Amino acid sequence: MEKSTTARAAVMTPNHKEDSEALRAEHRDSHPERSANLQGSRHPVAGLQATFGNRAVQHLLSPLILQRSRAVAAPDGIHEKESDAVAEQVTVSQSALAAAGASGSENPNSPRSLAREAPQRSTPQSILRRTPIHALQQGLGNRAVARLFQQTPPAPAAPKLSRKCACGGDAKEKEECAECSKSRLALQRISGSGSISLAPLSATRDVRDLLGDPPEVSARITSQPNLGRKSNHGRSSSHLPVSQAEMVPGYFVSHAIPTVGSRLPLSIQRAKIDYRALTWDDFQGKAPKGSTFDAETASDFVDPDLKAAMAKVVSTDTGESCKAGGKAATKFKADITIDPDKVLVKSFMWQEKSWKQDWLTDDAAARKHCEKSSPICEKEFDDQFKEIKKQRADEEKKCRDFFDDAKKKANEDCKKNEQSCQDAFDNGSSSFSLDTTPPVTASSKKECTTQLLPGCVKATMDSQSFSTDDGAATAKTRAECGKEFGDAFEKLAKDATTVKMFSSDKSVSVTVDKRADCRGSFLDDCGKTLTPPNRDYLLSHEQRHFDLTDAMAKKATSDLRDLISSFKKEAIVIDCGQAATESKAKATLDGERSKLQKHFTDSQKALAAKQKQYDDETKHSVNLDKQKEWSAVIDKGFLKTP
Repeated sequence: MEKSTTARAAVMTPNHKEDSEALRAEHRDSHPERSANLQGSRHPVAGLQATFGNRAVQHLLSPLILQRSRAVAAPDGIHEKESDAVAEQVTVSQSALAAAGASGSENPNSPRSLAREAPQRSTPQSILRRTPIHALQQGLGNRAVARLFQQTPPAPAAPKLSRKCACGGDAKEKEECAECSKSRLALQRISGSGSISLAPLSATRDVRDLLGDPPEVSARITSQPNLGRKSNHGRSSSHLPVSQAEMVPGYFVSHAIPTVGSRLPLSIQRAKIDYRALTWDDFQGKAPKGSTFDAETASDFVDPDLKAAMAKVVSTDTGESCKAGGKAATKFKADITIDPDKVLVKSFMWQEKSWKQDWLTDDAAARKHCEKSSPICEKEFDDQFKEIKKQRADEEKKCRDFFDDAKKKANEDCKKNEQSCQDAFDNGSSSFSLDTTPPVTASSKKECTTQLLPGCVKATMDSQSFSTDDGAATAKTRAECGKEFGDAFEKLAKDATTVKMFSSDKSVSVTVDKRADCRGSFLDDCGKTLTPPNRDYLLSHEQRHFDLTDAMAKKATSDLRDLISSFKKEAIVIDCGQAATESKAKATLDGERSKLQKHFTDSQKALAAKQKQYDDETKHSVNLDKQKEWSAVIDKGFLKTP
């Protein structure tokens, strides 16, 4: 049978190696450009193949890729016996070497000569120490290289023989020496976690003791400790992609290294709290940018452990004979009881997904939040000012109508005085006077029309005036009904205008006297007076979300237990043969568990729909009447929904 490549490499003499190297050198000299290109682009693992051959490299690396943990050979195993034979052979050679040294002669092929040449030869360990780690990762994969680090011993200072420890240390009675034990523990894999756990900081030194300090890696660690990217374990690597940096955390990671046996969390998850009264501190999520809402409560059901409520399928022999498949057998029975008391749907509030705006807990943010109400305050003033302008126009019209009516009546009255004046002169009077201020007098019948009539009308109109009810604005002539009276009326009306700003539940209000105060004193009053009840009212609305979830969780529990009671009354399954009985029992329980699971899923969908209905009808707490209705129903335990 042909020897393997590993065997050929093991028995190759120095002369054979020199001949091979000479042939390779001649080939490189004859094709310098090709050789240079190959040398520049050749993968580092190819160096192992060129030195030892493909099969040898495969033989060297395959245990590292496939083997999950270090195996200790049995004392009487084939490998242990082979090791004994080699150790005995070398011991004999050393005895011969000592005798030859005493005689002053030395064979060039003697163990001493070979030992002297050994440090100069390329070994798998020395090649691995010279090969950059990232190249090994690319060629072999992270896990294989990690196992390689665990199983590759440091180069011994001088050849040593040991049956138990691969590092050359004195294992004495143990399977490995203290240093190897320390290194193995430092690079111990966490079972089933897919990640590597390291000892505190010293583990980094242990890895470098095994592999040496590659200059490029050391430079990254010391000069660029924070130029990394976040890995999915929350750690920061200094240069490599996440998949490579996670391979040996102590070698690349510049941050703190967890202790041996610790499990690196994939994410930081805040608590899910059971049902209780909420405070704003329970809302630990981050408010979404641009959200028009002030808070959001994320609550849901905890999945019930349906499997725990079901009896473990264990069959017992009844001793009753039967036939299964034409063969004699006995009947078995199995319990398929479902304990309804173990079916419980609980509610929880997810703190990480529940959020609030800052103003609900921070006074400075509350004052800033009140600035959002300033435009509302100003709009209230502006709306009232528009009404005042309409009132001004109405008052101006009333004023003009008053003076028009007064003049019409004055003309009618003065016409009568004119007729009286003319009658007096017809009766022989020499003059006629009216008792007005100033007095109006006619000296002839003609003057009754030319002087007495206009004088009478003028005197009557001079005594007329129009004013508001409080007398604050007055017009003495029709011409004054426009600017003078209108401006005075508008100013007085605006000065008397105030705006009331209420809290969300309308329980508290703040009065704003001037429009300019909407961005001034109102902000202080809002922060001190309106914010506290607003916080309480909004928290009450969010609490009802959690109350609603808990009420429906209780309803879901009741529904599931009712469904369990509707299942078959027979709690025992009997069939011919143990396998058939247990299979039938499991099938029955699986079917019933599926029905329960479907009902629970439907309850979750009903919860989501009910939460949406609650927000839609209350307008997210803005509709006070609907909020009161929902609060009353939820407080009663959700026996009846709106």
